[in-house]
Amino acid sequence: RTKTCKRPPTVNNTMGIHRTLLCLSTTMLVVRSFSPPNHPKHEIIKIGRRFVDFAPNTYGLGLRNMERLFYKPNRIRQIRSNESPGLHGSIDAESSALPSRKDLSKTDYPLVVVIGGSGFLGSEIRQQLDERGVNYTATSTRSDRKKSLVPLDLTASDAEEKIQKLLEADASKSNRKISIISAMGVIGTKDDEHVNAALVNAIHGAKRADQESERIKRFVTIGNPRRVRRLSKKLPFLKGYANGKEEAESALRQYFHERGCIIKPSFIYGGDRINIQPPRIPNDLGNIASEVLGMYPLQALSDLLPDALAVPLSPPVSVEVVAAAAINVALGIVDGYTDELEGKEVITMAGTVR
Repeated sequence: RTKTCKRPPTVNNTMGIHRTLLCLSTTMLVVRSFSPPNHPKHEIIKIGRRFVDFAPNTYGLGLRNMERLFYKPNRIRQIRSNESPGLHGSIDAESSALPSRKDLSKTDYPLVVVIGGSGFLGSEIRQQLDERGVNYTATSTRSDRKKSLVPLDLTASDAEEKIQKLLEADASKSNRKISIISAMGVIGTKDDEHVNAALVNAIHGAKRADQESERIKRFVTIGNPRRVRRLSKKLPFLKGYANGKEEAESALRQYFHERGCIIKPSFIYGGDRINIQPPRIPNDLGNIASEVLGMYPLQALSDLLPDALAVPLSPPVSVEVVAAAAINVALGIVDGYTDELEGKEVITMAGTVR
């Protein structure tokens, strides 16, 4: 016989939660094994140059997501991608509510300006924009004619004026609006706070260019999840990095409100080799870490741990997925409430929408 709970268990009832999760796990495993043959077992979705395999069950809700739905009923809600009917996921409603796909043609896309276009993430963003055939302008602290990079040092005294002129020049070429993606930033240097906070100059310049006719559609930047940020501010060698990021994000919220978007991966991986400065792990190790750390038991455990122990258990996100999510927000492909995208699940869902 099956007992039906009138309401979901609360976090305070630890033993009840464990029993419920065990029952749910067993039930869902049985359901998955008897799903109809016509139901899609797997769906392969391309994110940049990477293919992601999603495996929904009979009811379109993965086992781990069902467990989390009951484990934190007030925080997790189910979402669906309109383009991919079989693709489902769960998100943290406290941080963001991932929107549905918005149908746009390429003629509806805004012009894109990529700040920090020569870096690890910036290079991936440029490559995906090229693959999609989207017009863009990319800046870098060092010019490169082969890569068509516009020299721009945001720490310079005239940076605000330069970014304003750049945006106005781009806007004069077309009647379309402009979206900005910032991939700039440093970590582990003595100038972390100064360089990361320099994004404020770009935000001020963009606001000045925006005042007359609201030229700016979206302003997207990369931040950190709350727990990562709190831990970083407690560590002397990361405090400057966290303070600089926080100053820039505060300015973005102040001047662009709902048009601003902060994407918050715990850690970005990619490439072919391990790097110490800045810290980076290659795709093969990153894929394993993302899958293992993304498993429900570890995530449920991390929710109960202090920041110092929970942050290392946060699943990393690939550079292809972060770049795809930033582009989709900037182009307006994802529609609705997207001022923050925090965590692997939400960022991956935003990156899969086409």
